[in-house]
Amino acid sequence: SRLRLHTYGPNAGQTAESYRRRTNWDARVAEWAEHAASWASARGLAVVYMGDLNCAPQHEDVTWCRCNPKNRRGCACPLDACAQGSGATAGWMLAQHPSATDDGGFTGQNGVSPNERRGFAELLRRGGLVDAFRHHHPAPAGCPPPDPFADDTFSYRGWPGNDERDPAFAKYYRRGMRIDHALVSAALLPRVVACNILGAGESCAGAGFMGSDHAPIVLCLARGTSPRAADN
Repeated sequence: SRLRLHTYGPNAGQTAESYRRRTNWDARVAEWAEHAASWASARGLAVVYMGDLNCAPQHEDVTWCRCNPKNRRGCACPLDACAQGSGATAGWMLAQHPSATDDGGFTGQNGVSPNERRGFAELLRRGGLVDAFRHHHPAPAGCPPPDPFADDTFSYRGWPGNDERDPAFAKYYRRGMRIDHALVSAALLPRVVACNILGAGESCAGAGFMGSDHAPIVLCLARGTSPRAADN
């Protein structure tokens, strides 16, 4: 009665070989999504695709260090560009891992590079899919909430690091990313009751945090007759 896919999207890594692997994955999963959408539509079904896709598709899907001064880590760029920005003002996220590709498409922290974000957008387009979490939780205007650990908009915070200057907040250096997703056919949106990330916190032991380096996500659907899909 439904077509469900649960996968792990391979990390883009930092080598030419790993970049090719990620590029090939993005192309093949987008092709699958297009065929799946056509097959499911012809049978009155909906597609539900969930998993760690290793992509934070928009700037709002990673923390900005203006949310907390501890994020700056000596960054000399403006507060509102420290974890974001582009070009000469690229912040921490987009300044990581200079790309080994000719076009620079994989420059940036894994999950936020231009190529990965283009691949995610193409997956949505070809599969007729909608980001259920963002549909129910529109991106905030301007800076995200002032305390990045008081909300639950990021699903990944990494493993605790070894930062002698601030060991209590070493878990991904107080940064977060939304790289775990629930994507649904557009026709299924009226039945999406909720899509939430179950956890927030500054460390694995932080109050309210669920998960290891990732927090779980939940998608709840209302019962209905068309299109058909799982109810939760």
